[in-house]
Amino acid sequence: MSPIVILIIAALVVGIIYLSNDLEKKDERQKHLRALVKLLDAEMEEIPGRKNSFALRFSYRKAPFLYEDIEEVIFDKTSYRAFLRVQLPVNFNIIFTEDFKGSSFRSAHVSLSGGMVSGDTNQIESPRAFKEFQIFSNKPRVAKDLFDDEAVVRIFAKYKSKDLRGKPEMALEIVDGTLILKFYSLGQQLEPSIFDLRHNTSLIEDFLEDMLVVYRQVKKISESL
Repeated sequence: MSPIVILIIAALVVGIIYLSNDLEKKDERQKHLRALVKLLDAEMEEIPGRKNSFALRFSYRKAPFLYEDIEEVIFDKTSYRAFLRVQLPVNFNIIFTEDFKGSSFRSAHVSLSGGMVSGDTNQIESPRAFKEFQIFSNKPRVAKDLFDDEAVVRIFAKYKSKDLRGKPEMALEIVDGTLILKFYSLGQQLEPSIFDLRHNTSLIEDFLEDMLVVYRQVKKISESL
């Protein structure tokens, strides 16, 4: 058998293995989404304008949640990330940015999680748990009242991490009245990871309970405004 024929056969085998793994991953994703629908009694729909991306709408302990599982293809490389969202009773922002020591530079409209923020923001005093961040809000009083609650501070602190370069990341933020928890793609090596959730679907209830702590405290604050 000639070397060319051997190379062709080897390439075909590699291609078949790659295709099989890709199909297996997509099947695993669909199983995960169906499991979430069943667990949360959710309604699933495609996200308009995003190919092969899905949104699950559901109520959890009477709070309106949205889970988005998003596929992204860049230079023929496919990756996945997800967001868990709940609409809050107050329309405001709490945005975390890296604290550049000795610099006043900041972007007032882009959060660490990539969310676009509308309206003006003001810097607020950061609790000690967030010394690596600067925190901004368009409603400083509401943000201060929220962080006066120790349970809320503990919840947010659970979702801070650092990337491989040591840059601080915050997976939990409030953007335009929506509390958003980001699940990172595998390649980012940050937590929480969408793949951890796929391998243990029931973990989502832990994340939901954390977000409910913040939701209920904002609701409590809204009643005194």
